[in-house]
Amino acid sequence: MNSSPRPPIERIRGKVVRDFLPLARLTSLNTLRRTQQALEDIVAERDRLIAESQRVLNERQQAIETYQAILAEREHERQQAIETYQAILAEREQEIRTYQKIVSDNEQSVSTYQALVAERERSILSYQALVTELQGRSALPEDLESLKQQLAGDAETIAELAALQRRSLAKVERQLGALAELTPDLAARSYVNRPLEELGEGGAELLNYASTHLGFAAQGGVWFNWPIFPGYRPGAAFIGGVNERIIELPYVLAALANLPSGSHLLDFGATESPLALSLASLGHDVIALDQRPYPLEHRHLTVVVGPVEDWAGPPRPFDAIISLSTLEHVGIRTDHYGSTVTNLGLDREILERFRGWLAPRGRLIMTAPYGRWAIDSLQRTYDAGHLEELLQGWQVEERRFAFTSDSLQWSVVDEEPDPGLWDSDTHGVVMLQAVPAA
Repeated sequence: MNSSPRPPIERIRGKVVRDFLPLARLTSLNTLRRTQQALEDIVAERDRLIAESQRVLNERQQAIETYQAILAEREHERQQAIETYQAILAEREQEIRTYQKIVSDNEQSVSTYQALVAERERSILSYQALVTELQGRSALPEDLESLKQQLAGDAETIAELAALQRRSLAKVERQLGALAELTPDLAARSYVNRPLEELGEGGAELLNYASTHLGFAAQGGVWFNWPIFPGYRPGAAFIGGVNERIIELPYVLAALANLPSGSHLLDFGATESPLALSLASLGHDVIALDQRPYPLEHRHLTVVVGPVEDWAGPPRPFDAIISLSTLEHVGIRTDHYGSTVTNLGLDREILERFRGWLAPRGRLIMTAPYGRWAIDSLQRTYDAGHLEELLQGWQVEERRFAFTSDSLQWSVVDEEPDPGLWDSDTHGVVMLQAVPAA
């Protein structure tokens, strides 16, 4: 007996289950995988955030440690400063005690002198009384003998007083000598950390002296002729002057601007100028030539000490030779520049040497005093005629002139100034570039 057929709806349901159940299972699996991937992404992002947070914490910890080190260093510096000030204070207290002792000793000496004066005044009164007494009566032998004995005793007293006076004077002289040795140092130290308004006449004179070519830096071989220098007077500081370096240095640097790095240069008369170091720092191969040692060092800088006329010359030709306010001094005997002989034609002889030291396209860059022709104990001042004579054998490619009448402002012109410009208050400079004449 056959079973009855299933209704159509049941057949459709069965078909749906057979056809779509695998698809549903696949969809659930994909969903599960996507969920798992999302969870893994979340975990990875969490790990990244944790690592980033740890990095930030490490950086902050390093910053804290750095600040702590800075604070410790500043605290150390502060402590050192306190100890330094305490040492200075103790030293000055000791100096005050030394002064007080000297004053006390001098007061004792004054008291001793006053006692001597009083004693002598009493002796004088005694002699006057004795003379009066003797005048009132006839001299008896015993009176004369008594007078002789008294005079002998007074002579011994006077000799003792004179010896005491000599010892006291010698002691005072020693104390005054010690005080004289201490006074300059103490006076100088007294200006440290004091305001400008308290600067006195002596302090101003010392500062003005120290800033010159004769001062302490110059004596130590480390003075430089800067374009602008200060001046001092009681209670004030001001611009002492603006010298020719204010235009000479930029002129030379501009003239060398197109030379490639590594060019071979001679700075003739380099001492007291920063130019050689500047050119070496720019990468040029520089020789600093001067009769005095050059105090600065650089791997591109070679120092030659001695007269230029005694130097055998460079190992290879120069691309440029610079004479920055130097040629005017050569051949003039002066202690300041170490010149020991007089040869007024030496400037022309040196330029002749320079012609032989230059490379084929090398050039001379020169500055010198300019105005009315003169020779004094320090330098020459060239005029047009003497400059033309000096530059025989050279072709001048550029020539400029500068002048000042107040030592504060300089003017530069391209044309030869009128001769009437060079009065007693006007100082001039010529700046030029030249090459050996063909």
